[in-house]
Amino acid sequence: MKGFGYLFSEGVKSVWNNRAMSMASIGILVTCLLITGAAVLFCQNLQILVDEIGNENITTVFLDFDLKSDKEAAIKKQLESNDNVESVSFYPKEEGIKELQDSLDSLENIKSEFQGDNNPLPDAYKITMKDLSKYEKTADEISKISGVLQVSNKKDWVQRFTQIKNFVAVGGFWVVLVLGLVSLFIVSTAIRTTMHSRRFEISIMKSVGATNSFVRIPFIVEGISLGVLSGIVGSILLKFVYEGIGNALESGLSRTIAIIDFNSVVGYVFLGMVLFGAAMGAIGAAISIRKYLKLEGNELLGW
Repeated sequence: MKGFGYLFSEGVKSVWNNRAMSMASIGILVTCLLITGAAVLFCQNLQILVDEIGNENITTVFLDFDLKSDKEAAIKKQLESNDNVESVSFYPKEEGIKELQDSLDSLENIKSEFQGDNNPLPDAYKITMKDLSKYEKTADEISKISGVLQVSNKKDWVQRFTQIKNFVAVGGFWVVLVLGLVSLFIVSTAIRTTMHSRRFEISIMKSVGATNSFVRIPFIVEGISLGVLSGIVGSILLKFVYEGIGNALESGLSRTIAIIDFNSVVGYVFLGMVLFGAAMGAIGAAISIRKYLKLEGNELLGW
């Protein structure tokens, strides 16, 4: 335990003793973490936006003409009992014709024909579905209910929405994965450069009989330390960048879009970036030091 404490302290000290290379590594790590963190938040916001669009899905269930109120109430109960129906609201024909008239502002002569008893629309219910992937099955079940005239056909819209949602989920996963791998490669390269500049130090350690573990642990601790520092700096920078972009979007767009409040996820972002940074630092150091552990003496120094 005492030996590990010594190796740990040596790894932490190395960050300061080699501060020029440490600053360069931190700069690279912060950039990688910033890009990866921004990509994660972007994908999360895109997923929320897609979900909001999905929540606005409304299917209109038109009823037969001249249904009695008790029959309409019975249909409502059947709609509410469907496992895939989230909400049901009555949509009277008077409201339907008003919306239609509002869309015909330039056709006053046609609008006047739709007044009173000339209303050509039936009463309806507006429903939202829990799972749009079950749209066709649910619509088919509803259309078979006695008293239902027609269910509005949104099959094409549902298919497009489902495709977009799947694309966002899969695309987001691959974007983050690729960025993570690229970051790991860049960090490993940076740490390998540091290792090369310190090969004389490694040679001395091995020449006095140091085991591979004794040589490896301080470098891995150093990598973790650099990763943790990078995670802290990266999360602070990400906050300013994210909020700056969010404010620009809110002021530049006429439609208000809901984005994740950074303060509500700051704990997750901070922890995630620190852990991700530490992991990249540790893995990068472990990969880079492996090459030098296989070499001895002049071979290690390149003489």
